Amino acid sequence: MRYSIWDPTGNITALVENDIEKTEQPSVAAALMERHPQVEQVGFVRFNKDDLQVCLQMAGGEFCGNAAMSAAALYLLRTDHSSEAPQNVRIGVSGALTPLEAILVEIDAKTYSASLQTPWSASVDHIQFSFQERGGTLPVVDLGGIIQVIIQPDSVFWDMLNRRSEAERAIAQWCSELSAPGLGFMFLDQRDDLFEMTPLVYVPGAGTVFWENSCASGSTAVCMYFASETGTDVKLVLRQPGGLMRVRCDGPGEDIILQGSTRLVQFG
Repeated sequence: MRYSIWDPTGNITALVENDIEKTEQPSVAAALMERHPQVEQVGFVRFNKDDLQVCLQMAGGEFCGNAAMSAAALYLLRTDHSSEAPQNVRIGVSGALTPLEAILVEIDAKTYSASLQTPWSASVDHIQFSFQERGGTLPVVDLGGIIQVIIQPDSVFWDMLNRRSEAERAIAQWCSELSAPGLGFMFLDQRDDLFEMTPLVYVPGAGTVFWENSCASGSTAVCMYFASETGTDVKLVLRQPGGLMRVRCDGPGEDIILQGSTRLVQFG
């Protein structure tokens, strides 16, 4: 098995380079996560396919921005594109309707500053949810390959941040109700000009539920939500358990630019 492990803002990701059938990918991912308990998700990559430099298929078929940035960095390593200048990588990702553009700058031999340009392809709604005799309306951002639910302190569901087993049951229930390929709870609290975000992500196709150290698609969804609500440009700094992520867009319908970093932990 040819694979590598990456650390994109704490959201530890394994990338497999072997050609594995989609039906076998969830079991291969489960075996890798058992071998490396720190790994939160597994993706399968192919290089220079279908006019793309990288194709990334997540084990559960979901969309993942952190894995996309890591796959772009892996491409630069494998093709010996070492440079202090920004490198553009065109990447196709499961759950994304169109190819994405990743821009990476090499910090050292194993670390890259990364940004990911994502087209505005989401719907932003408010949906009524219920769980254990409680009910309330929450913002929901459908990114296609994953749906993100934004939970803020004024919500009746905010206390699930500290009642984690309850949150894990709720996310599985709501994922089924929404028929989502993956569902995230983004617990979001504003502290002055900085937002604190704690992500919980459930991917039924991979059979995983993780309180993630960072969530790139969740960060993108939060930006889309605020742009839709305000009708203006949005620039956010999101402090997550694994570190800071920055995200911006010029207004509703405009591309989202996500900025983070990724670091090679090891080759398998």
